[in-house]
Amino acid sequence: MGKRRFEISVFSIQRYMNMILYSLMKLAKTTLIKKHIPQRKTDIIATLGYSTEPDGILEQMILHGMTIARINMSHSNHEEHHKKIMNVRALSKKLGIPVKILVDLSGPKIRLGFMEDNTVLAEGSTVTITTKPCLGNAKRFSISYKKLPQEVRKGQYILLIDGKRKLQVISTNKSDEIVCKVITGGLTTSRRGVNVPGAELGLPAITAKDKLDMQFGVDHNADYIALSFVRSVKDVKQAKMLLKTKGSSAKLVSKIETLEAINRLEDIVKESDMVMVARGDLAMEIGYENVPVEQKRMLDYGKKYNKPVIIATQMLDSMEKFPTPTRAEVSDIAGSIYGGASAIMVSSETTEGLHPIEVIEVMNKVSLAVEKSMEN
Repeated sequence: MGKRRFEISVFSIQRYMNMILYSLMKLAKTTLIKKHIPQRKTDIIATLGYSTEPDGILEQMILHGMTIARINMSHSNHEEHHKKIMNVRALSKKLGIPVKILVDLSGPKIRLGFMEDNTVLAEGSTVTITTKPCLGNAKRFSISYKKLPQEVRKGQYILLIDGKRKLQVISTNKSDEIVCKVITGGLTTSRRGVNVPGAELGLPAITAKDKLDMQFGVDHNADYIALSFVRSVKDVKQAKMLLKTKGSSAKLVSKIETLEAINRLEDIVKESDMVMVARGDLAMEIGYENVPVEQKRMLDYGKKYNKPVIIATQMLDSMEKFPTPTRAEVSDIAGSIYGGASAIMVSSETTEGLHPIEVIEVMNKVSLAVEKSMEN
């Protein structure tokens, strides 16, 4: 009996020692991993997409410095987004590296309908935009916003595909058709974004889809909810109230990408938890030459009211195809951080680019170098 008790005691001690050894090995592994990621003040936000889906890619992105994963609700569905979030959370736990979740709402975006393959809008030609669903071609195509014919006026510009295609309104029947002249033509594909600079459109601040997507974010304990196409303080207050009624502690990020928001910028920054300089749509609204001016203004207001500012859009655009950045892109990242940005963000560079890991590595290296120089 005494011998058996002794054997049980030895076994218990061995098991206890093995548990301690395992814990020490796990701690050593985590410490080793974290040594490769020096502490950085600037957050790196990466949008998840099909380029981040292959095994090992997302893990390496976290190891190279990604701190916030952006879930873009403009694409894919809740089931796919759920998988992305669960994957991030599992890897974060495995690596012992915190990664937050940002759910980015679609907002009241106007989009093209479906287009025939290889549709090319010819410069100087005339094209009719209709609110009635149809398979679009070079002579006629549809858009998603039914009230646009009532709200545009002769001479106004309509921009497609991030401003790559430019149309000018010739006439509108104020019902369901707009006739335009093609100023800048080219290949035009389905479901791309439409911008109408300077137009006071009657789009809702938060769409029915946004409300469903916001609930998805709340259900998944998102750290941040980004509101697209903010136009007024009222929009911000409405979104914050919705989050509050849902019992969410998520921070609200106001995306500044409209002329209306620029005209009410200081008040919007004051009311928001964070702001994002969404330079793509903003450039089409106010002109690319004015974006740096407004970016600085947002950074200045961020400092004044102690609100974090995210700089986004084409920070490493060339790295969609190439493994190294241009010097101009490196300077853009550095200038953003020197200006006071709390976070820098990439979109297509990691959703469909060829080098998502290298993108994060570049952002991490530049951020560290800049932050070090600011300490001196």
